[in-house]
Amino acid sequence: ANYKAGPQAVTPLHVAAEAGTSSAVDVLLHHGANVHAQCAMGETALHKATKTGHVRVIKMLIKAGANLNVLDIHKRMALYWAPPDVRQLLVDPAVQQLFDVCRDAN
Repeated sequence: ANYKAGPQAVTPLHVAAEAGTSSAVDVLLHHGANVHAQCAMGETALHKATKTGHVRVIKMLIKAGANLNVLDIHKRMALYWAPPDVRQLLVDPAVQQLFDVCRDAN
């Protein structure tokens, strides 16, 4: 479940999260997939799921203990890459407002 493939060093969990395949994510997590594994770009499965807007998978990964504070090679957390509508579902409105201010400053 923790095999890393190719020069990008993606795991099966990265692939399933990016595709939004919640059943595969569930099986991989059940069999011990490392929710903290980072690919060559520094992304975790949570980064992949947020980039593609798969809310169910995002919630599964968070429930499994995914660290929201992991930075990719661009020094960005997973929520940075989330589409605004997805971010609003996952973040308290007050925190969202602060996030937007900080993001606009960069």
